[in-house]
Amino acid sequence: MPGHSFIEIVLHLDKYLGDVIAAYQGWTYAILALCIFIETGLVVCPFLPGDTLLLAAGLFAGPAKGQLHITLLCFVLVTASILGDNTNFWIGRLIGKRLFKNPNSKVFNPAHLDKAREFYHKHGAKAIIIGKYLAIVRTVVPFVAGMEAMPYARFFPLSVISGVCWVLSCTLAGYFLGGIPIVRDNFEKVILGVLLLTALVIILEAWRHKRGERRAVRDKLAPTEPS
Repeated sequence: MPGHSFIEIVLHLDKYLGDVIAAYQGWTYAILALCIFIETGLVVCPFLPGDTLLLAAGLFAGPAKGQLHITLLCFVLVTASILGDNTNFWIGRLIGKRLFKNPNSKVFNPAHLDKAREFYHKHGAKAIIIGKYLAIVRTVVPFVAGMEAMPYARFFPLSVISGVCWVLSCTLAGYFLGGIPIVRDNFEKVILGVLLLTALVIILEAWRHKRGERRAVRDKLAPTEPS
């Protein structure tokens, strides 16, 4: 892929997936699996493509392109997601508190940890499944579950369910939507729309949180009526 650096291709693999398939053919499955594994398994890599990469992979497996085998693709990506979640869980369990002890760290951002921890405590076990559809949260929640000593016997089946649901819903969406001419011809705009929608969900969640904090402060400061 002349003219593009390795880092640029990795960070925007969803955009360059067609070039990657042409250059690496069967090895593309391993490249996609590695990207999904790293994005879900390493708490410092929430910036890698997730939802959009699955959509793009589904498109290239669809009838319109047929460059990837959809069954093999889904199996490989579901496996990568589950392995990533479980790796992240055990990193959090074993060394999580040490990694985030520095409040000024730019690599292990405590702000991301705090948001994921709050999300985890608010939603409990459901956070493992719901968080799979939210960028950053998806990467940090399994780590937090490990840190917060969630029983592994409870975490593992949730990680399987979330991996299957996330990968199949996003990949099959790309597979079927890619057959629609207007979607196929404007796929970059579709990807951008997914990114904007994800960002909007995160912004709305942050706004709800801030509003809840302000309401709690007002309730605390409001004078109590005499009984």
